[in-house]
Order: sequence, then C-alpha cells, then structure tokens
Amino acid sequence: KTGIMVGDVSGKGMPAALFMAKTVSDFRFHAKQEHDLPCAIRDLNDQMATDTTAGLFVTMAYVVFDTNAKTYRVVDAGHLPLVVAHKDAETELVKIKGGMALGIMEGMDFYETGSNFKAGDVFVMYTDGVSEARNTKKEEYTEERLKEVVSRCKDKDASGIKDYIYNDLRKFIGKAPQHDDITIMVVKTTGD
Repeated sequence: KTGIMVGDVSGKGMPAALFMAKTVSDFRFHAKQEHDLPCAIRDLNDQMATDTTAGLFVTMAYVVFDTNAKTYRVVDAGHLPLVVAHKDAETELVKIKGGMALGIMEGMDFYETGSNFKAGDVFVMYTDGVSEARNTKKEEYTEERLKEVVSRCKDKDASGIKDYIYNDLRKFIGKAPQHDDITIMVVKTTGD
C-alpha cells in the first residue's frame, strides 16, 4: 500500500509554514498508527484542534493505493476533489461529502470513498492555487478545466501529465500575478 497526502495551510509566512510542518509530522504519526483512513484523520484533527491557538487550519486529501487489490481509498478534509482519469472511461472529479478542514473543531467525522483502478488510470491531487488561479480577465482556471486538461493528456507518463497541466495553467494565467502556491501531484498506475 502507498499513501499520498496533499495539504494546504491557511495563512502565509513563517507561522503558516511552521504549522504545516507540524501537521505533516503529526499526520505521519497518525497514518502509521491508524490504518482506517477516516479515523487517522479524525485523530489528527482532534490533536490539531486541541494544540492550535493561532487560528490556522489545514485542508487535506489523503489517498491510499493498494496495488495488490487494485483499489484506492481517499479521505478529504475540506480539500479539493481528486481528479481520476480512467484509461478506458470518462474522467471524473471524486468528491466526498462532509470533511471539514483540520484544526478548527474537535470531534468532527471524516468519510472515505474509493474504487478499483486499472493500469493506466491517472490520479491528480492539487491545491487551490491551481483551480483558483486567475488570468488577467479575473477568470478562474476551475476544477472542470483541470479535469478536461487531464483527459487530454492522460496517455502521457506521470511527469508528462504534470508538465502538461502546469504549462496549460501558465498559459491560462498569462501575465496575471500568481496569488497562491501551486501544487500538482500525479499518480499513474502501472501493471495488469
């Protein structure tokens, strides 16, 4: 099994960076201790909500791939939909009901969804610096556009897909200033 997490902290500067570093460390601990994804995220949230006094919070998506069973599971904590481009089917945005950002309030429930995957399926995780990037006309890039771009390049390898998305994003933004960080993670499954 392989787990991948993408998170985005509220705020800017050193306090936000330190808060995210602590969150990553705490996440690793909880992910190793608890193999039930929603429980691991719930435990992490409870710790963060108890520890934090700075008013910061983190959105997070956590995906675990089981290469033997050919399944994936995803839990969402106020983050963005996972883009799944199936090799032989339509690309989808995997949204999970519920799931508040981490560190706001103790006792929150988190939920998971998942499915089977096939060789050649593509999974894209990203931050809102991608979907909310704006061009000079103040138009946003959007999750739907990202989904369409991933559909067009899903036959490339993971690095090629990431580059294709990033180049399309930069072209869309043009000369507009970048207002948020940009994170793109791509997983492409292999094997039979």
